[in-house]
Amino acid sequence: NIINSLFLQPDELEASVDARYERYETIKKNIHEAEIYKCEDADLVITAFGTTARVAKSAVNQAREKGIKAGLFRPKTLWPFPVEEINEACKNAKKVLSVEMSKGQMVDDIRLALNCRIPVEFFGRNGGNIPTPAEILDEIVKISERGL
Repeated sequence: NIINSLFLQPDELEASVDARYERYETIKKNIHEAEIYKCEDADLVITAFGTTARVAKSAVNQAREKGIKAGLFRPKTLWPFPVEEINEACKNAKKVLSVEMSKGQMVDDIRLALNCRIPVEFFGRNGGNIPTPAEILDEIVKISERGL
């Protein structure tokens, strides 16, 4: 394991950077996982990871009961971000809602992965607060009422 990258000679530093870059490229090709839930016909795809994803899945089911075509995209790996998988999940989506226990750190990853072709909205709680299914459902309904 490399603890630091203090190479004083430019050629040594360049070789070190090149070796790490090759390793990162291998990881990007081989390690990316996600769960796609009810996204086949979804107009609105909810993205969430970790604890929030389980809560969001309940909200997706409740939205479906109300006639809103919602689905869930849950990345299992955040780096590298599962670009192919989110594009598959969102192929029919009109909007994406990122639900997080943060201030929206994943929103830019989603926008980049989707090449900004679908609007991405954000709903989050922070400070250790977990969004409830009711809160997420309220956001889903608001987005649906504004038009998908």
